[in-house]
Amino acid sequence: MFESTTELAQNKLILLYALKVLEIPIPNSEFIQFILENLSLNYFMIQQYLSELATASFIEICPIHDDHSGYVLTKLGEDTLVFFEDRIPEGIRQQLTENALTKKNERVKARQVTGHYYKKNDTEYIVTLKVVENETLLFSQTLNVVSQQQAKLICKNWHSESGSIYNQILTLLTVAESNA
Repeated sequence: MFESTTELAQNKLILLYALKVLEIPIPNSEFIQFILENLSLNYFMIQQYLSELATASFIEICPIHDDHSGYVLTKLGEDTLVFFEDRIPEGIRQQLTENALTKKNERVKARQVTGHYYKKNDTEYIVTLKVVENETLLFSQTLNVVSQQQAKLICKNWHSESGSIYNQILTLLTVAESNA
């Protein structure tokens, strides 16, 4: 099915806007997933639009951590949005902006709070929990537990309640000794 020129231009503007509100480069696969979750575009059209935007120098591919690459806006892409952003329906802009904030928070949290485990031997699992902020290690704890089930539960609880757990540990460690 062929799109109208207006719809084609609007879809490309929407992709530029999504890159703008995400603010940080994210891997191509995550960007496409973000678009698929927010708009009724199909995978192949998104790839075609991204290719055309890159060829026209509105976006460029940049390397990201872990051998991934992603798209970022160029100056030309930013300037284009300044002039034509109002051609994107307000509801779509608002939805992308809100969901981009959620996505950014998820990515930041995922990088800042980690919990992993490995099997040491038949009766021991080692669990490592960390909190990192602005590339500074704030908290690191290694635990030796007796089962994989226990290790998984600790990691799950750490990921969902790390702020509360960290605060409780900090409070326990910094409470002044009472009059004894």
